[in-house]
Amino acid sequence: MEVRRDRYIDVQCLAETWHDDGCVAFSRLRQAGWSVADRPRPRAPTANLNLTNHGGVAVLARPGVNLAPVSTVSDTPSTFEYVCTRVTAGQFKAIVTVVYGPGSKNIEQEFFDELSSLLDCVAAFQEPTFVVGDFNVRLDRVTDPDTGQFNELLVSQGLSVCPTCSTVDTS
Repeated sequence: MEVRRDRYIDVQCLAETWHDDGCVAFSRLRQAGWSVADRPRPRAPTANLNLTNHGGVAVLARPGVNLAPVSTVSDTPSTFEYVCTRVTAGQFKAIVTVVYGPGSKNIEQEFFDELSSLLDCVAAFQEPTFVVGDFNVRLDRVTDPDTGQFNELLVSQGLSVCPTCSTVDTS
């Protein structure tokens, strides 16, 4: 939280949160007045509850910034996880969508189809739109067909890639 304070961060978007329903950290934030919109990765009914629940996404907003869930696609995607929320602070409003595409799975056409459906829904809003997260598409490999298809999808929606840094060792 010191980073949030020192850099005046009002909204944090988290991908691959490794949390479950009833997450203690998120409960404490809510008690302190924070807004939290989250979607933990669903566990299989037979899953060992003592193991870490990888995946999950969340949006956190400091007190005074409100988050309201936004309905988007009717079907839950099978190739990625996401949470979509309307962020309101005073007169400012925006739609923020956090996406996590697990890197443990190969990218298939279904990923692009489901992402396209989500982006179609998000594009219908009048507010500024931010789609952030970890798509696990290797943007540093410009000749990779998945990278090309991902970039084409974004361009077709009027979006652009603004990577902050690579989390992959490219050596």
